[in-house]
Amino acid sequence: MKVVRFTPTSPIDIFDNPDFPNRFSDVLDNFFNEAVSYKNDKKSFSPKLNISENETGYQIEVAVPGIKKEDINISIKDDILIISGERKWKEDNERKYHRIESGYGEFTRELTLSDDIDKDSIEASYADGILTLSLLKKKQQESKQIEIK
Repeated sequence: MKVVRFTPTSPIDIFDNPDFPNRFSDVLDNFFNEAVSYKNDKKSFSPKLNISENETGYQIEVAVPGIKKEDINISIKDDILIISGERKWKEDNERKYHRIESGYGEFTRELTLSDDIDKDSIEASYADGILTLSLLKKKQQESKQIEIK
């Protein structure tokens, strides 16, 4: 039996609303992220990311608009890729905000790296508010015939 991801072809009108979460997992993510941020008395948010794969490797795109690249940290610890940083709130006493939907504060995203990733080849770039990480796959070892002596 093959498991295939369900992708609706004709969304219901309520799902066209950008404030409505696209998936049930988004509802749970938002609920628990907000609960954790209030519990720690620190504002935090979780930037969205896209992960794609081709024959040579993986690409991770993280949406972090308004953050300077100096405020983003990328590290690897025990096969976990850690992307962290902070979007700082700029105090503006001349404005009265009625609604703030942008996330501010510290963030951390942790991704477990698969065994086929060459950790020494990971590269990162940042342009137009998108952090892009390129992760190359390890070269497949060709089979080798062993002679019996």
